[in-house]
Amino acid sequence: FASYYIPIALILAVLVALVPPLFFGQPFAEWFTRALILLVLACPDALVVSAPVAVAAAIGGASRRGVIVKGGRFLEVLSKTKAIAFDKTKTLTVGTPVVVEVITFNGASKEDVLADAAGLEKFSSHPLASAIEAYAAQEGVKPHAMDKYKNVAGRGGIANCLVCDGKDHAIGNLEHIGSNAKASKEVIKEVERLESQGMTSILVSEGKVVIGLIGVTDELRPESRGVITALKRLKVTPVMLTGDNKLAAKYVADQVGIKDVYGALLPEEKAGLIEKLQKKYGKVAMVGDGVNDAPSLARADVGIAMGGGGSDIAIETADVTLMNDAIGTIPYLMDVGQQTFRVVRQNVYGSLAVKGVILVAGALGLASLSVAVAVDAAMAILVVVNGLRLFGAGAKTFKQIKA
Repeated sequence: FASYYIPIALILAVLVALVPPLFFGQPFAEWFTRALILLVLACPDALVVSAPVAVAAAIGGASRRGVIVKGGRFLEVLSKTKAIAFDKTKTLTVGTPVVVEVITFNGASKEDVLADAAGLEKFSSHPLASAIEAYAAQEGVKPHAMDKYKNVAGRGGIANCLVCDGKDHAIGNLEHIGSNAKASKEVIKEVERLESQGMTSILVSEGKVVIGLIGVTDELRPESRGVITALKRLKVTPVMLTGDNKLAAKYVADQVGIKDVYGALLPEEKAGLIEKLQKKYGKVAMVGDGVNDAPSLARADVGIAMGGGGSDIAIETADVTLMNDAIGTIPYLMDVGQQTFRVVRQNVYGSLAVKGVILVAGALGLASLSVAVAVDAAMAILVVVNGLRLFGAGAKTFKQIKA
């Protein structure tokens, strides 16, 4: 831009200074002054600081509220975002699931199911794995030793039990277990019952037989419903994308007020749905915390990671990090993005309008050089002051969510 703007400004100033005196007999001193006025007003100082000051103030204000934005362009994208996708576990929910029910099948005991489940989950970092291990310890059950563990992303895991005569064991959702063992009608009925109550169903199989079903529930974050309501008020559509079962996903979605719900998703399916949402809404943001969310965080126009307990890969992939898992700052963040570029437009259009008026007045001899210099300096100061207001941007939205 500068490679075109500066030569054009200089050429216009030279023409203003020379053409009237040389071709129309006008006094050189007068037109030389007008050319200087043009050069003063052409100096883009107010325009240059219009965006950087506003963006820096907005990012600084956000960091004070626990939101780390990795660049000004992400605020710009957020100002245009029309939909935001949420993971469920540890995003809309607290992320500290607890085991509430253990059901056994095919002659297995509760201790057998918990020992196998805890042994398998020792290889996993998923919050559900921690819940099962903690429950087994609480019940005084020692985990079975396992080897040859294989993780199936978004589904569960498979391993060889060193205690149960070297039999292959699997743990995970119904889709995963169905590829390793046969689930009877009784098992499916119990799975549907638990999921209709908003629980996550975790099945355990030994060889080709399902031996147990573990029902796990997670507490909803108290601010989740307020966050969704605030986003709707900002005309941003909330969507849920989760690897959890569809019934449990809908149960949580109904509680917080989300209508668009997609459950039982693999990581790559989440990323694919982000692309579909982008075609429907335009700019789309994604909020997640785990390794399974990394592909969709990268695919979204803006990835937002839960920084308090989120995985390193999710935080590294994301463009924005919410410190202390403060999901309540998301509507504030969206509001700040919208306000920031409203202020940038005010700065740019306002400075151009004022410069244009003084330029015309100077060309007509109605404004002196000193007036042009004073107005130019005043506009630069006003632009900076207007941009600095963004340190407090979104304060009203932030207070509403905190309340």
